[in-house]
Amino acid sequence: MKTFCISHSRDVDGISSAALVVAATGASYALTDYDTLLSDLKKVPKSAERFVLCDMGVDGSDEGPFIERLAAIASRTAVTYIDHHFLQRRAMRRIEELGVELVHDERECASMLVYSRFKDALPASAWQVSLLGAVTDCMDDSPMSRRLIEGTDRLHVLAEASLLSNAVLAMKGDASFLRTAVRGLSTMAEPHELRGVEAAAFRQLKKSKELVSLISEKGVKLGRLAYVFVPEGTKGNVAELIPGAMDVPVGVSLTKTGGRYVVELRGTSRCRAHLGKAISEVAAKHGGSGGGHRLAAGGNIPASAAEESLKALEGCL
Repeated sequence: MKTFCISHSRDVDGISSAALVVAATGASYALTDYDTLLSDLKKVPKSAERFVLCDMGVDGSDEGPFIERLAAIASRTAVTYIDHHFLQRRAMRRIEELGVELVHDERECASMLVYSRFKDALPASAWQVSLLGAVTDCMDDSPMSRRLIEGTDRLHVLAEASLLSNAVLAMKGDASFLRTAVRGLSTMAEPHELRGVEAAAFRQLKKSKELVSLISEKGVKLGRLAYVFVPEGTKGNVAELIPGAMDVPVGVSLTKTGGRYVVELRGTSRCRAHLGKAISEVAAKHGGSGGGHRLAAGGNIPASAAEESLKALEGCL
C-alpha cells in the first residue's frame, strides 16, 4: 500500500479532502470523527509508505495523545498533516519536529489546502471539489477560494455544495453512503450525479423545518448564546439554526451519547470570540476535548459537566 488517508467524516470539507487525496494518489482511506480519531490512528497500516491526515484539528486534552500517535506513525511512514483548525504554536512545533509535513492555514478550508498541496497530481477539474468544502465551511471568501469561485458559475457551486451538505446531514453515521460519496467525488463526479444525494438532501431540507420548531420549544438563552439539548438520533445542524431562531450571536447544541454530550457551536458576525479556542479551553477544563474555527466548532464534554461548561462558554463570549 502506497498511501493511506484519514479524513473527517462529519462534513463536506472532510469528505472532499479525502476525495482529493484519493484522486491524486490512489489512496486507501478511512473516515473518522473526533471521538474515534485516536483509536483510528492506531489502525494506519504499517505497509503504508505515506499517511495523509486531513481536516482533523486536535487541541486541548487530546493534544498529547494525538502527537504521540503521529510520532509512532512518523517513525515508520512519511506523514502529511493538512488542516485549518486552530492549533497552538507549541503543538505545531512538536508536530514539525517529528518530521511531519504540516500544511496548515486557518484562512482556508482543508479541501482547498489539499487541492493546493496535490494540484500537480490532480485532474484539471479538481478545483470544483475543493470549492464544495470552501462553500460548506463558509470559507469561500478566502484568498484561494475567491480566485476559483470568481471564474465559474457561483450559483452552480452553491447548489451542488448545498445538495451534498444536506445529504451528509441526512445520512450522518451511514459509513457506506459517505464512502460512496468519497469515491464518486474522487472521479470528479458532481454531487447531483451521486446515487442517493438528491433524495437525502430533500429529506433534510424538510427536516430543517421541524428542527426550527424544536429550537423554539426547547431553546434556552444564556447571555450571548442559546442552547438546545438535542434528542439522540436527530439529524441536522441544530446549532446553525439557533442564532436566527433565537436572535443570539452563538448557537450551541448538545446531543447525549452515553455519558457524554457532543457539542456543536455556530456563530454569526456578531460573535466576538474564536469559538474553536473557546470550546478547546472549556472542554479541556471539564474533562472533554474540542476545537474548530472562529465561527464553527465542536467537541465533547461529560454529561455531568454540561451546565458548568455552558456557563463557562458564555463567559468567553
